[in-house]
Amino acid sequence: MSTSRRELTQEERAWQKNLRDIWERKKDELGLTQEKLAAKIGWKTQAAVTSYLNGRIPLNTDAKRKFAKALNVHVSEIDPDLQELIDNSPKTAKDYIDTYRESLMKLPPSELLKLSGGIETYILEAVKEQEARNKADKEKK
Repeated sequence: MSTSRRELTQEERAWQKNLRDIWERKKDELGLTQEKLAAKIGWKTQAAVTSYLNGRIPLNTDAKRKFAKALNVHVSEIDPDLQELIDNSPKTAKDYIDTYRESLMKLPPSELLKLSGGIETYILEAVKEQEARNKADKEKK
């Protein structure tokens, strides 16, 4: 039984082209091979990287986010439509809580504790990433 892949949509082809262009622009600057990029993303082999770069499989939001982080670009460079989503998302902790208060209030206390731990981990990661970007910016100057 053979399985055939579906054709990428026009939008998916645009994302793939953007990713490919970014890859071509950034790989030497970052000293990356497809194998190194796969490892940086957390994938075991470069097969998925190759498949995404060549448009054999469509980019999902998680893959776009991982590629953007690994290639030091904003995810909207891969998918410009994500910028609107980002622009319309809550900007502060208070905005976020106000937006999702009703849903948060429905969570059992044990889930709220898990959420708070996850948020703390995310904040620590975000601070480290910002410090790394600041250091890289200073080194460029």
